[in-house]
Formats: sequence, C-alpha cells, structure tokens
Amino acid sequence: MDEFTDLCNAIGLRFQKEDVPSLFERFQIYRSPVSENLKAFVRGPKFGYIISFILILNLFAVIIETTLDIANNSGQKVWQEVEFVFGWIYVLEMALKVYSFGFENYWRDGQNRFDFLITWIIVIGETVTFASPDEFYFFSNGEWIRYLLLARLLRLIRLLMHVRSYRAFVATFLTLIPSLMPYLGTIFCVLCIYCSIGVQVLWIFYFHLHLPAYLDFQMQHSIEIFGGIVNAGNPALEATELTDDEYPFLSFLYTLLVFP
Repeated sequence: MDEFTDLCNAIGLRFQKEDVPSLFERFQIYRSPVSENLKAFVRGPKFGYIISFILILNLFAVIIETTLDIANNSGQKVWQEVEFVFGWIYVLEMALKVYSFGFENYWRDGQNRFDFLITWIIVIGETVTFASPDEFYFFSNGEWIRYLLLARLLRLIRLLMHVRSYRAFVATFLTLIPSLMPYLGTIFCVLCIYCSIGVQVLWIFYFHLHLPAYLDFQMQHSIEIFGGIVNAGNPALEATELTDDEYPFLSFLYTLLVFP
C-alpha cells in the first residue's frame, strides 16, 4: 500500500524538463566570455529586479498620461512617446531572454509566452500608429497602445509572490487563469455582440422613451437628427462634436451600464 501511495505521488509530481541547447550554440561568439557574462546577467535575479523597476516606472507613466488625457492637456503627447519607449524596452528584454535561454526554453514558461505576444502586438501597433494616415483615427492616435501596456503591467502581480500573506492567493489566481480563458473569452464575445445590438437598436428606444423629458433642446435636436444611433457607421455623425469627443465608441461601452 505504501509503495502504491509513493507511486501515485511520483506520478502527480511535475518534473522539470531539462534545457534544450539553443540554436545559437552553433556560433562561436555565443560561447565567448562577453556572451557568457551577458547570459549569466540575464538569468540572474538582478535582471528581474531591473525589469520590475521599469514596470513600476511604466505604471506611473501610464497614470500620468491617462490623467493628462482626461484633463485634455497637450502634455499627453509627450507621455505617449515615453510609453512608446517602454514598448521598445520590452522588445529588448524579450530579445535578451531568447538569446540567453534559447527560444524553446524561453517559450516553455507561460509568463514568457504572455510577454512575447503582448510585446509583439505593442511593436506592431506602434509601427502601425506611426505609419497610419491621420484619417485612420483609431490607429493614428496612439492612445490604444496604453491598454496594451496596461496588460503588460499585469506582470506586477508577480511581485506579490514575495509577500508571504499574498503568495498562496496569487499562485492560485495565476493557476486558474489558463482554465478560465475559454469562459472569459465567451463572455467577452457575448458582451461585444450585446453592445453592438444595443448601439443599433436599444439606444433609439431609450432616447425617445426616457430622456426627452429632461434633455435640453440641443440634445433633443441631435437625437432627432441621428435617430438615436450614435455609432461610427452613421454618416450623420461625421464632422460633429460627438465624433470629435469619441462618443460613438463610448456609447458602445455605455450600453452595458444603461441596459444591464
């Protein structure tokens, strides 16, 4: 019976896989003293501390940029450029890790896979932002990169692993995320469909049945013109203050609040 229990425990264990030799091993410079010192530094704890410090600085930059955006301050553009710099720092981090560990060993870690995907999306997004003409507002304004950087900052959750009282909670949360992704993805798709229908249909009834009693004349006149449809597909909204204030996008989100 004891032997059977030991066998069950052994089967339940997770055995750490051995590192696979990197493809860079074929190059002589990869085994040079400078390269070995670089790999040792990237694999050591100091490199992780530096990246964590950069993540904290990135968090403050996102907070400042968002605050300036809310205040409609022109200084927001400067902080957007700062956020772009952080995006390329993460590219450098990814490249150093792939060089030091080898791609297969790097990809084995779930956190590295998350960082890899987010980093490349940020790089592609920044390239599209700088290359897109001004008429493509969503791609040219650069503000949506902020949300990708916020996703990148989820790595700060790992810092709580160093706090003993939060260690079990964070470990459980990180373990459950992969299992919950299909469920969360389904909810996200359902909510997007619901908001799309709400923008096209529900806002019309809401505007005409509930709001006209206490709206000012200008808003009532706008409702009559736009028919309550405040989405980007309505040509009557072009060149209006509603479009300038990005209200079509906000109405998409407000659908969840008004029609729960």
